[in-house]
Amino acid sequence: MSELNFSDIKRILCFGSVGGLAAAIHYFTAIMLIEQFYLNPLIANFFAFLIAFIVSYAGQRYWTFNAKNHNNLIKIWRYALTAIIGFCINELILWIGLSIFNLWHPLALLLAILLAAISTYFLSAHWAFKTA
Repeated sequence: MSELNFSDIKRILCFGSVGGLAAAIHYFTAIMLIEQFYLNPLIANFFAFLIAFIVSYAGQRYWTFNAKNHNNLIKIWRYALTAIIGFCINELILWIGLSIFNLWHPLALLLAILLAAISTYFLSAHWAFKTA
């Protein structure tokens, strides 16, 4: 296994910052939709994901992976697929937390967002924003 260099550490911190912002937006939007508009948590999670996706894509593309000079259409499709995979993981974990473990929806949502973020980072770094 190779050692982490300064560039890798910086990228992980940037990813975490952007991801943290997107996750907070995702989390609080979903909670608002559940608590204020009485949406089913799985449906609220979907709408919150869509909003967080926009924030996440812009931050990861322009800041974390500095992909300003790359073909936007290819990058957005790759990132969209990465996000969809992350969302599927998120939604599955949320469903398991709510249906099988009967967790309180804010806790289940938090766990789902955090666990899905791990897969999203690796797919983003090694495929969606990877340069040739």
